[in-house]
Amino acid sequence: MPFFKRGAHEYLVCCQMFCDRSQIFAFCLKPPKEAAPIPEGTVVNATTFGPSCMQLSRHPPTLKGAEDCLLVNVYTPSTDRGPLYPVVAFLHGGGFMFGNASQSPERVVARGIVVVTIQYRLGVLGFLSAGDQHLPGNYGLLDQQLALKWIQRNIVEFRGDRTRVTLAGNSAGGVATTLHMASPGSRGLFHRGIPASGVFLNPWGMHCGDIEKVRVVARIVGCPVCPSSPTWAMLPCLRRANASRLAESLLRFQGWHENPFAPFGPVVDGNFLPGDPYKLLMRGQLAKVPLLLSAVAAEGNYVVAGEISVLTKDGVKAMIESPLSCIHCNF
Repeated sequence: MPFFKRGAHEYLVCCQMFCDRSQIFAFCLKPPKEAAPIPEGTVVNATTFGPSCMQLSRHPPTLKGAEDCLLVNVYTPSTDRGPLYPVVAFLHGGGFMFGNASQSPERVVARGIVVVTIQYRLGVLGFLSAGDQHLPGNYGLLDQQLALKWIQRNIVEFRGDRTRVTLAGNSAGGVATTLHMASPGSRGLFHRGIPASGVFLNPWGMHCGDIEKVRVVARIVGCPVCPSSPTWAMLPCLRRANASRLAESLLRFQGWHENPFAPFGPVVDGNFLPGDPYKLLMRGQLAKVPLLLSAVAAEGNYVVAGEISVLTKDGVKAMIESPLSCIHCNF
């Protein structure tokens, strides 16, 4: 593994796929499958970051990334024998639409902490949901959960303490952190939470499964669709569709200047998330772990700053008239 140096501190970095790469294309719009262990003695090339998960970057919308993207980057102060280090597992932000795990946490690692940054599927590929058993959604959250399981099994190899894992994230990563507190499948996989600038109570943090959205995506990628097509009839074609076209279909749901910026995201699926997280919170059914919440003085400026210059009469009218720009649901 390569050494990196910052000031007087040196640390090691490694990358690892946590999803089965051999059949990655068979898992389109499905939960991830655990990767096979790397054979002992295998040298992993960690000199560069892996590709981002396929996404449309903003301003202007540009397709980038790859479907084969489910990996973790592991940063450790040392692999020498000695006391184990606490672990921070970090989930990147980006509204569940864009972003990657290519952070450089040198300052944190220099304090004697193992840092693991996690990639997960985004946009349509990670969160398309019909709200039924055939296409429940939350695939990006299941990717994160599988990565947390990988940490529990493997982090000791990087001198990380599996009993002291803090799950942290910013923006969408913060929302996801609090959703893992509500997910039975994530219990015991982390022991503290630090959501920054995002929790599941944010108005953009939760969505609802919508079969009409699925029909729109299916039409865009060339699947045969009728006005009443059920999920099971469209799903085989959707899973065979080109991943690039699936990712680019996001633009159909952004009626005005790439807004709403998060038309897809977490849903109540009865599996990862068994119910409305607010109701779970009120019933005391979230994981009982210490939680450090944070926000900044200018929350929301990232979105607002890019839109002020286009707040014209025609622009606002286009946003209001977009038939799929606003989707509402009741849990």
